[in-house]
Amino acid sequence: MDGDNNTQPNPQMTPEPVAVQPSDQNQSKSSKLPLVIILLIVAGLVIGGAGYYFLVFKKEKPADVQTVLPPALLQIESPQNDQATTSAVILIKGKTNPNSPVVAYTDNNEQTFESDAGGNFEGELNLDEGPNDITITAFGDENEENTQTRSVVFVKEEEL
Repeated sequence: MDGDNNTQPNPQMTPEPVAVQPSDQNQSKSSKLPLVIILLIVAGLVIGGAGYYFLVFKKEKPADVQTVLPPALLQIESPQNDQATTSAVILIKGKTNPNSPVVAYTDNNEQTFESDAGGNFEGELNLDEGPNDITITAFGDENEENTQTRSVVFVKEEEL
């Protein structure tokens, strides 16, 4: 009969699956904790990096600090405004920034000059018979410009 008692379950013994089940839940909770910490660290790095980028690289300049370039220097010696001439070619002469381009033009003619190291320029421009508005533009180092206009009348000698 002793053999029969050993094969029957003892009602006072706790079944094994009940004891294992709570420890599995604790183990799954503890395995998620490092993942949550890693995600929080990564999110902090991303947010911090974005903040640093905008702070350093996207910093806007204050509105009151603007670089305003003065216009290029342009002093015209010749021709004089409201000048009359009997020559079909007129001398364009003046002073501007050193080694800078100067453009002089009328409705039908255009000429480009280059100033020397002292800023002096001179050249000739063809005129049309009658009134000519000569526009002279000097360009500075940063492509700033200064423009002046002179009115010149070309009259042939026979018409005088």
